Amino acid sequence: MDMFWDAKRIEELKAFVFGDHSFLSSRRPKMAEFDSAKRDEVIEFISSTMGLSFSEALLKMIDMRGMTDPEVYKAANVDRRVFSKIRSNPDYQPSRSTAIRLCLALKTQLGEAMSLLEKAGFCLSRSKKADLVVTYCLDHEIFDLNAVNEALRLLDLEELD
Repeated sequence: MDMFWDAKRIEELKAFVFGDHSFLSSRRPKMAEFDSAKRDEVIEFISSTMGLSFSEALLKMIDMRGMTDPEVYKAANVDRRVFSKIRSNPDYQPSRSTAIRLCLALKTQLGEAMSLLEKAGFCLSRSKKADLVVTYCLDHEIFDLNAVNEALRLLDLEELD
């Protein structure tokens, strides 16, 4: 299997993870940075999911993306039974790893991911290297779970199980 992370990408990732993160607050999604289609999509998702649980917001996002449940849970490497619990129980709280993997499977913009993770009681921290890897991948539209796990392995960090 070819590695997704070539030498140049690895160096950029390391600089991001091990470097100065003060710029991250300014890199949080600003509506002006998105093209109009992405901006409208992020605004629509956030405004349409205010007050919804993680489960409700996730299902709404799946519908907004025109995806099927199997497409999402397979891409996220989430067991069908776990996904069924999420679908059938609006109060179901997934594990942190599951929530992040679902954000990747849905190819969320960073702002959408942050909003969805917050609904599950989680965030991406600037003080955790693994979270910085996920942030980097979301920001660079690297949504493939295998590529994200490969990056985590390269930096000797725990993979998203």
